[in-house]
Amino acid sequence: VNRSGQVTIDKIITQQQTTNGAPDTTFRDIQTVYQLTYALKKFRADLAFEHSNKAIANSNPQNLDAITTVKDIKATLFHSYKQMSGVLENSEAALLAMVVERDTDNPNRVNMRLPLDVVNPLDVLACLAPVYG
Repeated sequence: VNRSGQVTIDKIITQQQTTNGAPDTTFRDIQTVYQLTYALKKFRADLAFEHSNKAIANSNPQNLDAITTVKDIKATLFHSYKQMSGVLENSEAALLAMVVERDTDNPNRVNMRLPLDVVNPLDVLACLAPVYG
């Protein structure tokens, strides 16, 4: 409640527990859920824009517009990731950990593993102020 008597919200958090009843802080900050939702929707939109209605091939030596490769898809994901600064961070580390590969059982499918590192809220400022006499 502020000085005017109005209810104000300083920070919204979620409260979850594990099956053992211990606090689960994975999605404690509600903005993390929204950051992930935004990022996944942007990835999906960018992938659809760049790669829908194309054929998938292991390589595209003649650079045909109608063919896409795993390398092309990974490049789109990385470019999309870099565009989301302020939402996601550490894009270079994400690129190294990102896995994009054709499915071994279904050659029409591409499997992706995207390690997302969301930008964290600054909740605590700590300072050491030694006094020398």
